[in-house]
Amino acid sequence: MVESIVDAAATLLVSFDATDITTTRIAEQAGCSVAAIYRFFPNREAVFAELGDRYRARLASLHAGLLAIPRGREPDLVAREAFDRVIGFVRSEPGFANLWWSGLIDTRTIGSDRRDGFVFVAERLQALYEPDADLSSGPSPDYLVLVEAADHLIGVAFRASADGDQAILDATRSLLTLHLRDITNGANSSSHAAS
Repeated sequence: MVESIVDAAATLLVSFDATDITTTRIAEQAGCSVAAIYRFFPNREAVFAELGDRYRARLASLHAGLLAIPRGREPDLVAREAFDRVIGFVRSEPGFANLWWSGLIDTRTIGSDRRDGFVFVAERLQALYEPDADLSSGPSPDYLVLVEAADHLIGVAFRASADGDQAILDATRSLLTLHLRDITNGANSSSHAAS
């Protein structure tokens, strides 16, 4: 029953703004009574939180493999592929964009250990571009800003169009690529100056 309730919420998020979805709507979509929902969830926000946990688990799996450092591949190609796979993920998950950027759930944490997803991705990016970087105290602010900006701009694209406004996504990809080059050129310059 819990799965059918959460699935119903995901289905509704494809057509309705998260703030317009009520427990009554979820119950109708799930084919159950409102009382049945309240047996498992105290309110609509708890249903969304459960759905958010589902999305975070899937994102954790995606992030775990996204930025692995494959031998012989250019970091720019890996970063672009990672961006494209995130966009594919958003497009393939019903209701994800509507809930993720609604402000109704915690989008910073991912995985069962509730680690900060932005920090995790920023560390992976920095390790990809700067293999010798000391990440013991976290990623450079440059990489963290890049990841947070990407999340925000992807949200803008998916608020503009259910499938993600392609012009915004293309501009975001270009902006991220330029910023990565700028960051890494600065890192390379400082590492050469130190030698």
